[in-house]
Amino acid sequence: MQWLRRVKAFLSRHEPVKAPESAVRPAQGREGRTLSRVQQNLSWLPVNIEPEPLSMPLPGCPPLMDQDSELRNRYLAYVTHAQEIGPQRMTEADRERGRLLARDCHSRAIDLACAKATEQCIEIYWYMQCAAITALFAEGETSPAFIEYRKDVDHYRDWPLTKVQVWAFNAYVDSIAAKNQSRDFLHQHEAASQRAPSDPVPQPEDMDELLSYLPGLYPNGIAIKPYADPEKSAWPHYVDVVSDFYRVVARDCWTDVEYLSNGARSMLESGPYIDQASLADIQTMLTYCIRGERLSDGHSGLMIERGYVLNILIRLQVLRASLQ
Repeated sequence: MQWLRRVKAFLSRHEPVKAPESAVRPAQGREGRTLSRVQQNLSWLPVNIEPEPLSMPLPGCPPLMDQDSELRNRYLAYVTHAQEIGPQRMTEADRERGRLLARDCHSRAIDLACAKATEQCIEIYWYMQCAAITALFAEGETSPAFIEYRKDVDHYRDWPLTKVQVWAFNAYVDSIAAKNQSRDFLHQHEAASQRAPSDPVPQPEDMDELLSYLPGLYPNGIAIKPYADPEKSAWPHYVDVVSDFYRVVARDCWTDVEYLSNGARSMLESGPYIDQASLADIQTMLTYCIRGERLSDGHSGLMIERGYVLNILIRLQVLRASLQ
């Protein structure tokens, strides 16, 4: 009887349950390293990914809060229209619409900043940026409204998530301001009567002599290095072709004593202006190229390296050809 009970006990035993491989094999991390028991116990928890720094090309704006989709659409439509026609062609109705939109964007940012639930949300920055860009097109970079909105954007320049975006914003504003300045300058030039060249007026032979330096200064259209042995001198020492060129430029027929008041620097920085410059403008720009050396060593060489002299000589070629 005792033997029978032993047989029943043996037959009634269950097979041992095998542990799954995942339980036997130590868990591994992303880099193949074995996780500790604590790490395994915490592995189910969600991982908070660090936010990436803001980086969106201007004047774009990412999707924001659902209730503000209409405001965002108004902004995108406005800046698209403003960029297409340009600030100079915007009507007073366009500008008034922009002023109202800028105020709405700024007001929305303030509302979010004053609410405890949203006082740290990143949408505040985007509304500030939208307000500033709208005011830039509606009222210009020197307007009090834009200056105030720009201060709000600048407040974020040292924040890790926004400093790259603030840098992009400032670069965008500078590019728009440069375009506006160029348009204003060209408009003023077209509205004003053409200035007569200063006496003595350059003659065809004077033009030919100056143009003869073009291949030496820009072989194959590329500027030469204007300096010779820069490490052996405390001030720039120009190569012969550069020195000879500026000796010709220094002659009275290429001099404009009023070159600063006539806007020499603005002329040089505007490619479209140089493309239609007059002979008087050529005198003005050349005078700036040579006389700037008095205030800044290396200025005359820099004018060659940056291609300003090339642009002047190309325009002078056109004027010379018109005399034939």
